[in-house]
Amino acid sequence: MGINIDYREIYKNEEINYRNLLSSLEKSFHRKDFFFPDIVLVDSVFTEGFAKSVGAFHDNILIGITTLVLKPEGSYIKEIGENNKKICEVRNGFVDLKYRGNGIAYEIMKELLKLACNYEFDIVIVKVHPENIAAVKVVEKEFVAVKNIYVADNIPRTLYKKIIVK
Repeated sequence: MGINIDYREIYKNEEINYRNLLSSLEKSFHRKDFFFPDIVLVDSVFTEGFAKSVGAFHDNILIGITTLVLKPEGSYIKEIGENNKKICEVRNGFVDLKYRGNGIAYEIMKELLKLACNYEFDIVIVKVHPENIAAVKVVEKEFVAVKNIYVADNIPRTLYKKIIVK
């Protein structure tokens, strides 16, 4: 595509852009079981200390985003078998339809991993629907599959983890 994309953390003053992008993309999801936005998470992105988001910007317009949950909760965290480790979770990743297929999701993921390292996490986890081939391809560039699990309404996910090298 040959476009210039900037990747950086998203701040409070950009909350409306985040919500607008999510709203526009939510209407286009063909498989609602691949991705269901966590509205509580969206709200907490802009509350200090719970989550941080990294966005992709083209001409200062937000075109993609992924969130790093700094204090993840869930029984699946115990299932990765890493006791006494500082763990964070990648969630709510998406890219505007017209920009997909250009490596943007992977670049956002790399920025999130830098952020996780800056926050001194030991492990990053992510859950992906096993039939969401595009997301699986992005995640498997950096993460290792740990286990198949089920989340809300018995929707399958593959749990992945990445050990942060410091």
